[in-house]
Amino acid sequence: MVFTNDTSNTNDRGQVGIGTLIVFIAMVLVAAIAAGVLINTAGFLQTQAEATGEESTAQVSDSIQIISQTGQTGQDTGELGTDEFDGEPDDDAIWKVALTVQQTPGADAIDLSDATIQYLGDGVEILTHTEGDDPFGAGDDGPLQDDAEIAGEDSPVFLTRAVQGDNEVLNDNDDRIDIVIPLGEYDSNEGVADDSNLVQPDFLEEGDDAELTISLSSGSQVVTTLNAPDIIDENNDPAVSL
Repeated sequence: MVFTNDTSNTNDRGQVGIGTLIVFIAMVLVAAIAAGVLINTAGFLQTQAEATGEESTAQVSDSIQIISQTGQTGQDTGELGTDEFDGEPDDDAIWKVALTVQQTPGADAIDLSDATIQYLGDGVEILTHTEGDDPFGAGDDGPLQDDAEIAGEDSPVFLTRAVQGDNEVLNDNDDRIDIVIPLGEYDSNEGVADDSNLVQPDFLEEGDDAELTISLSSGSQVVTTLNAPDIIDENNDPAVSL
């Protein structure tokens, strides 16, 4: 009786040992899977954090600074004349704005053709870069270059013009580019706009102001305000500081 009972007890203990082993192996497998998930998640989060850090750094470091802001008044439209305008500017009205910009220290190359400009004046306009030649550039023939046209656009535009370096890209801190914003409306039949009339923000009159937000492809934004002088003397230099 005792021997038989001992044998039965021994068999029972063996069955309990196998079940425990199975449970232990299952726990090890679950722990291994959980560890793999945690490692993958940690790697993903690290990659995402690095990308976010790089984007945040670019927003801060890859930017521009404005050196000067000038406006051209209607008393000197040069060879542009008045026929090109659909409603010509008065002598004391500003019909063109030029912002001279450079890189901020430590910035990488900045392509201004990828930028957009929010122009907040009488209304809100979004200006995009046009690939057309700048008919308002400084040249031997005055503000209007020979045979230069702005490509037909469905929305207001800005142009870029090299002061030093490339026409569109700021490659190093010595480069200077003018961001040119024509104001007013232009007649497509007079050789300025191609295919359709070019409708830009309104002329700046004496005492007017407008806020510009320049958004770069890096995510950086530069905000500036244009302030037209309260009095524009028609007998003085047609270029005024804004």
